[in-house]
Amino acid sequence: MAARVRFRRSAYSAVVKGKVASSGTLGLLVSLAAWFERMARTHDRGRRQRPRRVLSQRFERTRSRAMPQNRRRQNDPTARRIGVDWGTTHVRAWLLGAGGRVLDVRRDDRGMGRIAGDEAAFGAVYDTLVADWPDVPALACGMVGARQGWIEAPYVEVPTALIGLASRAVTVTSPKGRRLAILPGICQREPADVMRGEETKLVGLALEAPDVASSGFALLPGTHSKHAALEEGCVVHFRSVPTGELFDVLGQHSLLRFSLERDGAYDAIAFDDAVLEGATLRAGELTAALFNLRARSLLEAFSPAAARGRLSGLLIGAELALLDRERPIALVGSGGMIEPISRAFRVLGRPAPRVFDGDALVRRALAHLAALLEGADI
Repeated sequence: MAARVRFRRSAYSAVVKGKVASSGTLGLLVSLAAWFERMARTHDRGRRQRPRRVLSQRFERTRSRAMPQNRRRQNDPTARRIGVDWGTTHVRAWLLGAGGRVLDVRRDDRGMGRIAGDEAAFGAVYDTLVADWPDVPALACGMVGARQGWIEAPYVEVPTALIGLASRAVTVTSPKGRRLAILPGICQREPADVMRGEETKLVGLALEAPDVASSGFALLPGTHSKHAALEEGCVVHFRSVPTGELFDVLGQHSLLRFSLERDGAYDAIAFDDAVLEGATLRAGELTAALFNLRARSLLEAFSPAAARGRLSGLLIGAELALLDRERPIALVGSGGMIEPISRAFRVLGRPAPRVFDGDALVRRALAHLAALLEGADI
């Protein structure tokens, strides 16, 4: 194209300089050359300008992609507050908008267990998590308020109103001047028991299902499962059952580990049979039944998946036998524990519990309680 343009320009110059003899031919060539010149200028302008427009558009798109979402969050007018769930093994923080809507989420594996007793470490982790978020009111729950946490938020004794927990929060200030309110846990004197973190899920449950909070029973499975009796929005008593911890210890550190399936798969029939058995066994009988797993794997064609199903079924069956049969039950949790426990309810012929997502309840509770502390709308 460039060669053709150069030819047209030279032809036009020749015409203008009188190098073409015929006047008739001269007029025609002058017209043609002028047209070629206009086309050449248009083409040159396009070649000079189009790349600038394209580059500008590409730069704008690249700049938009490169600008971190989190930098734009610094001045996000929709951000209302920050909610933090700081457990033993990890910490999660949510930037929340109106109505508790999640705008952003951060995670870190420096739970209380890794930095216990190190006040400076807690402050550094928190400042890193929220560094580019707006400085809005923040509320935390969980082991961050334990005796080995950032600061101790003393337990509140049962019976206690769930909504009233906000008034018992304690506040810390991070090295960068960020204030964080921390909710207390709940304790029971007789029989002695404690919970820290689960009470926030119960607050969310009371907001989500007022009928359960009025007269119901909550089952929160986990490392240390919690069974909580609720009346008129209060926790009146509760029990901790270390089902998850027993399963992990027996399955990973006892002789039974040589008999269990390692990839998490379990035999459903063996599980069902063990749930029925576990729900009827006394404590001494349960421990004998646990060792029976090892003997059967040595003497029978008892597969690792069947052994895993039996261990899980015995422990879950024994736990569910402790539940109050007179109250409607809410199952609060997330992840892999919900399916086997729901199955165990069916095996035992008990009404299916209402299932609630534990993470969603925590976020809702933190947003609601933080608003109460501020005296603001959620």
